[in-house]
Amino acid sequence: MEWMKLTAPEFDSARKKARNLCIVPFGCIEKHSEHLPLGTDSLVAEAISISAAEIEPAVVFPVLHFFENAAAMPFPGAIALRWEVYFDLLENICDEICRNGFRKILIVNGHGGNKSFIHNFLRNSLKSPKQYILYTIGPGSLVSKEFRKLVLDNVKGEHASENETSILLYIQGNLVKMENLPAEPGISQERLKHLKPASSPLDWNAKYPTHYAGDSSMATSEKGKKLFDESVKNLADLIKRIKKDKVSAELFEEFNSQAFKSR
Repeated sequence: MEWMKLTAPEFDSARKKARNLCIVPFGCIEKHSEHLPLGTDSLVAEAISISAAEIEPAVVFPVLHFFENAAAMPFPGAIALRWEVYFDLLENICDEICRNGFRKILIVNGHGGNKSFIHNFLRNSLKSPKQYILYTIGPGSLVSKEFRKLVLDNVKGEHASENETSILLYIQGNLVKMENLPAEPGISQERLKHLKPASSPLDWNAKYPTHYAGDSSMATSEKGKKLFDESVKNLADLIKRIKKDKVSAELFEEFNSQAFKSR
């Protein structure tokens, strides 16, 4: 059910099997401390999406890597595109996915920094009538805090943490360099706390200057499997509910009839 791996004759049958639902995994290319690959977020979002689609059929679009990611620019390997570039590209991609027969598009986001971008993109999609409905979820939202507490020793942490490291150890352990793990946990340095509650473009860098947030010293593949399987199960369930969803279509029809009626 991976878009890139389907032949042309297989494509229509896959779309019908998926009931016109396409998953688009989102990631990014940026530093993940010293021990995880640059594409960690992309790898996780893609793997969870593909595995969930094997349980509840959906066609999985190739993972999209290159979002705005300016905070990571000081470090080797980061790719940071301007918002307007990817905004237009993503709209074009969604329009093309729709042209190929999909009426529901689920964005599975693997990078926390994409949240505001996706939120704005979804809201902006209301400015013109669309033949498709957009949904979004992040892998971090697929596992409850309670479940994480049962699995992890260090629940706190956002970036290159025990959570991410364990999942990478499970899905692609050959890419994880635990021998490079920093000796000290990534603890927020709060170098801009004197400005609270104001925000700054450098908030993240002020907290985590090495792009390590958390303590991955106790990460294991076994923990990663539990977290991964839970994410896959919950995403498969969400796919099933989105397929059955009729309310969103009714709401969009109501919205469009009001927003674009002749004046």
